[in-house]
Amino acid sequence: MVWLLLFIVAIFIGAIVVLVNQARKNKKIKQEAIGRGAYDGVVCKHIEGLGIGDKACNVLAFDNEIQVEAANKSTFRIPIERVRAFVTKSQQEFEDVDRSVVGRAVVGTLLVPGLGTIVGGMSGLKNKKKKKGGKSFYLIINYVDASGELKGVTFQDDLNITRLTSFTKAVNDKLSSKSYGQVIDL
Repeated sequence: MVWLLLFIVAIFIGAIVVLVNQARKNKKIKQEAIGRGAYDGVVCKHIEGLGIGDKACNVLAFDNEIQVEAANKSTFRIPIERVRAFVTKSQQEFEDVDRSVVGRAVVGTLLVPGLGTIVGGMSGLKNKKKKKGGKSFYLIINYVDASGELKGVTFQDDLNITRLTSFTKAVNDKLSSKSYGQVIDL
């Protein structure tokens, strides 16, 4: 009985340590972004859309652009007025696409580079037990490129969903405030 109680206390303390470390990391990432002139930023892995492979990237949100800095020192800039969608989706949402008309409609409104990679690795899930824990989260940016074509880029962050969600919300708040009260030609 004592061992069980000690085990539960150890798990509880471990969870608190992880949460505190995560909060510190989140604060550090945001402070670094602000120190560089951005209003927010996140570190995640590029999946597809920029042609750089699976590289760690800093995604920074400035007032006038979204900037992606790849580990290979390449920098990609998307002017804020060309951003069409900036969303966070879970692996579960992509899994539901295959099972739900509503799910297909929700994801169908996005251009998701790497969707085949994300969903393709899940073939046969209906007949197999799902692996516990392996949830992934994706940042998807849709934008219009310089030639007027709709493009997309996908990033993955499995470790810091709180930071990714907060970043997405901050960018979307800024995007909606920029279009508030304007006449928008469709």
